[in-house]
Amino acid sequence: EQYSAMAKRAGRFRSRMMLPLVVLTIGLLLAPLPGLFSGRIDALGYLLRSGLPLAIVLMTARYLTHNLQTSRATGSASMLDRLLGVFPAGRKLVADQARSEFLGYLGMYLQAGIDAEQAVKWSIEGMNYPAHRANFRVAASRLATGSNVSDALLAAGVLDDGSDYPVISAGEAAGQLDESIIRRAGWHQDDLDQRYDRIAEWSPRLVYTMVAAWFVIGLFA
Repeated sequence: EQYSAMAKRAGRFRSRMMLPLVVLTIGLLLAPLPGLFSGRIDALGYLLRSGLPLAIVLMTARYLTHNLQTSRATGSASMLDRLLGVFPAGRKLVADQARSEFLGYLGMYLQAGIDAEQAVKWSIEGMNYPAHRANFRVAASRLATGSNVSDALLAAGVLDDGSDYPVISAGEAAGQLDESIIRRAGWHQDDLDQRYDRIAEWSPRLVYTMVAAWFVIGLFA
């Protein structure tokens, strides 16, 4: 179910970005035409102004896609994750993805009857975000010293003390730790879906603005 949700999210994002990519491709091909017809550039100049940017866009998209697939298979940080980490909003997005993934694994292991200490270790090993794996190991060390699960997760930065911790600590006290973790993991998954939908909604506008600017450059350059 977790992998299916990730695949559906990625599929929705790709489908919403297809039209902007088509518009971007057409814009790159058409923008230099006025300069070609007016004689400001020759055929070689047209190829350089249209083909070269298009090749760069396609090669970059292909590289990022391949790198993301490889990093997910090997559990290493992808180039896209590193690029997102440059911006505060991007860092928060990556951190929330790591949290959602970890809680999803942990809830699954606990529901299967795995003891908490082993479940935390396996959840950390299964994560795709190396930097957060290192941070989340604090939870394993806290459990080894006798801490309860909710306090260990809070100390490791897995939970925020505003919404996650009250729900999961109450669930642990009631003997429903696995259910409370799975419920919070689902909430984070839904929140990520909504944020990716907003990104997919605004990204085309950015692409259209870039195409319009490229046409203006083509008219006067």
